[in-house]
Amino acid sequence: YYHPHAGALTEEIEGVITSVIEDCHKHDLPLFVEPMSYSLDANVKKESAAFAETRPAVVRDTAKRLSALGPDVLKLEFPMDAAFNDDRDGWRSACEAISEVSTVPWVLLSAGVEYETFLAQAQIACQAGASGWLAGRAIWKECAKMSQDERARFLAGAASNRTKELVDVANESARPWTDFYTPIEASEDWYKAYKA
Repeated sequence: YYHPHAGALTEEIEGVITSVIEDCHKHDLPLFVEPMSYSLDANVKKESAAFAETRPAVVRDTAKRLSALGPDVLKLEFPMDAAFNDDRDGWRSACEAISEVSTVPWVLLSAGVEYETFLAQAQIACQAGASGWLAGRAIWKECAKMSQDERARFLAGAASNRTKELVDVANESARPWTDFYTPIEASEDWYKAYKA
């Protein structure tokens, strides 16, 4: 969990993240950082209208602070809470604000929202500068309560179709990671010349 305005705790967490980033870079390992927001006020639940009002700024400021540390990718929450705000123009503006401040690619996490909600969020996020999505529960969560046979059918059918649909969204609209990183030159013996 991370909040960009938690003072000394924010700085402590950023110190840990910086150390992990340094280790990953030293060993040539990509690092995806997945900060999860929370309310600074113990009386304000994360799933509340009050927190929903602050969430766009919290997610944007999180992207700004953490991308400056140098992770390879940020895996971020959608900046608007769909339970309290269904204004798609507002969604787009909030995602654009993240793209303006993030110095590394960012991808959208699903946070277990309903699939149709996640699909809409992924479309808007990618159109607004996200480099894709990393999702789990939004794609498959229904199968957790199914029998083994039902689960196999669901995963081969609905979950597979959902994944393909989301891949199409990313292929059509996502910002390429090559906007941030220069790829190594592809050749049959790339591994011989590759230096970490």
